[in-house]
Amino acid sequence: MVLTRSMVRERIYDAEQMILLTSLQKEMVEMNRKNEEMQRKSEKEILALRKENEEMKKKWVEGESIHISLYTSDNVFLCRVFPTSLKGGALS
Repeated sequence: MVLTRSMVRERIYDAEQMILLTSLQKEMVEMNRKNEEMQRKSEKEILALRKENEEMKKKWVEGESIHISLYTSDNVFLCRVFPTSLKGGALS
């Protein structure tokens, strides 16, 4: 079988296409690996932020409880919190 120029060009074109396809497949595999790595990193960051958020909520709630408690006008409560600052009739 004798190869014509067009047949040779066609085979060269096919070979180039296969090389390009192989290169693109490798690039795609690498991109998928990087994407998965970024997702794992993002998940770790999200977990860390959620933990920090929960800790901040606890501190805020504790702080607000103290803040609210100090703004009460209940004499019994105030006498128990500040017993040494009250004298005389305020203690009874």
